[in-house]
Amino acid sequence: MTLPARWKRRLLFGAVFAFLAANLTVALTLWWLRSSLPTIEGTATLAGLSEPVKITRDLTGVPWIRAANPEDAYFGLGYAHAQDRLWQMEFMRRIGDGRLAETLSKLSTEASNRVLPNDRFLRLLGLRHLAEESYRRAAPEVRSALEAYARGVNAFLESHTGAWPLEFIILRLDPAPWRPADSLLWSRLMALQLGFDWRSELARARMLRAGVDPALVTLLWRPEDPDHEIPTAPNLGQLGNLDSDMLEWLAAAIPDALVATGASNAWTLSSTRTASGKPLLANDPHLRFSNPNLWYLARLEAPGWLRVGATVPGVPLTILGHNGSLAWGMTATQGDTQDLFIETLSPDDPEQYLTPDGPKRFALRREKIITASGSETLVARSSRHGPVISDVLPRARAARETGTVLSLASPGLAPDDRTADALYALNAAPTVAKAITALDRFDAPQQNVMLADQAGHIAMVTAGKVPIRRGGDGFLPGDGASGRGDWTGFAPRSALPMITDPPGGALVQANNRVHPRDPALTLGRRFDAPYRAKRIVERLKAGRVTLDRMTDIQMDAVSGIAGDLGSQLVHLLGITPEGSPERRARDLIKNWDGEMHRDRPEPLILASWVKKLGNRLLADDLGREFATFQPRATALLYILKSEPRWCDDGLTGLVEDCASIARSTLSEALTSLAERYGANIEDWRWGDAHQARFAHPIFSKLPLIGRLFITTTESDGGNDTVNRGAYSSDIEGSIFDHVHGSGFRGAYDLANLERSIFAVPLGQSGNIFAAYYGGDPSGWSNGGHRRIGTKPQSRENILTLTPLNAN
Repeated sequence: MTLPARWKRRLLFGAVFAFLAANLTVALTLWWLRSSLPTIEGTATLAGLSEPVKITRDLTGVPWIRAANPEDAYFGLGYAHAQDRLWQMEFMRRIGDGRLAETLSKLSTEASNRVLPNDRFLRLLGLRHLAEESYRRAAPEVRSALEAYARGVNAFLESHTGAWPLEFIILRLDPAPWRPADSLLWSRLMALQLGFDWRSELARARMLRAGVDPALVTLLWRPEDPDHEIPTAPNLGQLGNLDSDMLEWLAAAIPDALVATGASNAWTLSSTRTASGKPLLANDPHLRFSNPNLWYLARLEAPGWLRVGATVPGVPLTILGHNGSLAWGMTATQGDTQDLFIETLSPDDPEQYLTPDGPKRFALRREKIITASGSETLVARSSRHGPVISDVLPRARAARETGTVLSLASPGLAPDDRTADALYALNAAPTVAKAITALDRFDAPQQNVMLADQAGHIAMVTAGKVPIRRGGDGFLPGDGASGRGDWTGFAPRSALPMITDPPGGALVQANNRVHPRDPALTLGRRFDAPYRAKRIVERLKAGRVTLDRMTDIQMDAVSGIAGDLGSQLVHLLGITPEGSPERRARDLIKNWDGEMHRDRPEPLILASWVKKLGNRLLADDLGREFATFQPRATALLYILKSEPRWCDDGLTGLVEDCASIARSTLSEALTSLAERYGANIEDWRWGDAHQARFAHPIFSKLPLIGRLFITTTESDGGNDTVNRGAYSSDIEGSIFDHVHGSGFRGAYDLANLERSIFAVPLGQSGNIFAAYYGGDPSGWSNGGHRRIGTKPQSRENILTLTPLNAN
């Protein structure tokens, strides 16, 4: 049947109209979404200011904030943070508040229910209440800074006339006013992230209750520094009443926000070691990657007052950077400052628990959690040690049948935490001596703080509270009923590690063991192996050091453990057939200098080999606990060299030695790699498997649009290189996502701090429509950096904030 001409015309016109209407709808939607972008030029008249503030942004979006006084500068930073990272600030606040289920409730019931255990855990910890208490106790000048910052955030919320960023639209949320105490949630979260030994305690308890050999547990957490005494196997007596299922549920319920491990590099040189004749200082903290990036670069100025460096959206203070006369950086100490305690319930009253002084009643607090299905009320219990975290899952209450629960003790959960006061005073300190005094108030997380001033002084101070235990060293959960592992107080600050102006003119810290001034004080069993620290020291030896060499060392990708482990594996291989893939792989590893460069095949071969090796050595001995445990390469090296009995795979029915395991796992690794990357070993590249991955915490998981919220770039490095390329691997050991590394790099020349160098991987903005969103991740992975001197080096956008009551 042939349509009449007039119907053909009508259908054509209809199709054209539908096409135009669809395009118009898309255009209008994009226009509306782009209205979420902030105004960065012109003038904004706002309440809460005393004098005008100028925010000058360069081509990359870094703000130069100039104000007449510090309070107005903090106002300007709050305004700029809200302009660029509003969702990140809101997300951090909702995590700390335990409100993720409520946040995702309009997205889907499934998503809301999936994060409900996270909310329960955070509510049990009570971080919101602790943040409010910290604000109430803060020094007046700290409260003033927090209040000025909050006024700046709220001024943006009140003046913004467009759409909110995309996250708010999809989740159907509106941002609530910012409160001063909201800024203190971040430090509480970081105290639990970076003081992570409590999670190791839980893992060790799980293994031991599952029947893993205590000698193996001790080996897996053996001290990494070779001159430290190896402890004896743990005593299992106190774990006898713990419920194994409860331990497994508890480990699975720990929120992602609390599992980020911390590692960093920091070093400083005195004037005798530098080309400028003044100290140099470098620092690159290593945290889990995210999109947007954690750090936000900024320069704040007022007459006689300067702060330059890395800030965190939601926090007014400069976490890492310089103030014009002092530069500072930090590394995670990795000391054992947190403990789990086994609380025994009273047989006469399960709402009481046993103490050395008799039964004591739990402190109770009710928390209402909003979910997609309505709401639930959680009863948060606390013992004399801290919150009862084993109450996180309703099923975990079955543990009452065993008569025990687990509580968590941490300086970061103390109501009198003064870390914000310490950081504020550090920001203001003009000299190393003043900075050391400021750090006396630093409570948690425990950090090694590297310092250098223009007068030529350098220092390293371990800051943070260190518990003194009545007995034991915190390797396993303590027995709360007997009080044998109770904290009797905290070590005096004079006992903690501190080195000032060393004779050699250099201080290097890369999470390796630090030594207290009081030799009787124990900081913990396990610190990072000294490979990174030794490599930094080696690179600093030749001649007087320049700022360029400092940044070059930050990009060093030579792995000491790769060299040691590769040599041991090659030795175990023995003779391999000529022309075989195993022979070619052996020769490559044997002649390799250990550089984890993205263009080389050797890092990929060794990483995959070690992955297979770890599976064969430990899966049989750890059982179901192996699925959640990734052994360190140093532990595998120790087994191969000193504990060969663990090479036997108990699942095969045969008796294997380390050499046979090395040969079989190499063949398995090469087969897996060939399937993915082709048969020619020389064509394999570490960068094809090892790519830095920056993913949005929620939207990267969504179908269709998820890829828009993931940024990747090839990168160098590995788990133990100065240029940290820590990775998580797939089951086959052929993909190694770079998920943990230097989200910020800073290097400071105290001869002229305006020449200080900074680098971050992603853009300043977290708004996907912003010009400052993507940043330059490939430039970052290649060692690119920038300066934040007295004025921008590129095109400027200038926004002037004026007081509402100005004449």
